[in-house]
Amino acid sequence: MTARRTLGAGTDWNGRVRRASWPLRRRFGPLGPWAALLLALVLAAAAWHAVRRPDLDAAVHQVQQQARELQQLRPRAASASALQSLRLLPPVRQHTADLRTVFELADAHRIDLASGEYQLRKLADSSLVTVSATFPVTAGYPDIKAFAGSLLERLPHVALDDLRLERSHIGSRELQARIRLNFHYQRDEP
Repeated sequence: MTARRTLGAGTDWNGRVRRASWPLRRRFGPLGPWAALLLALVLAAAAWHAVRRPDLDAAVHQVQQQARELQQLRPRAASASALQSLRLLPPVRQHTADLRTVFELADAHRIDLASGEYQLRKLADSSLVTVSATFPVTAGYPDIKAFAGSLLERLPHVALDDLRLERSHIGSRELQARIRLNFHYQRDEP
């Protein structure tokens, strides 16, 4: 008997819900109650958005204003920093003295720089001048490493752009290397 009462109570509740949703089902079909619930949720979200909209607009406006201020400051700071960095570079007329230093350091580390390729690059709207020098070298790894380290320590405006090492066979103590250096200078004033 207890089971029937529970079942009957559930059936009675389901019957009430069905009777209450009958007008919706009659008008919108079997999805009528779900459509009404969805419509109620959409209306609630629209109301919440209408209430929160001024706060969101104010926050978006504030972020856009800050972004504009940062964009205005950035070019000035970047150009000032770049100009300061360029002023620290030596003038291009120092290049021959720098090459002399490179050859002296190579001799000190028992490295023969018999040949080299050189390229001079000037940027159009800048006072930066870059000279690239590529040297084929045959030497032991410790000598090449010491040469590169002392070169970068002695000439801070030189960058080691590329260092390729190859060994002809496994037992060889000497490496065939290709060293590419970039010398950075500021353009001489006319």
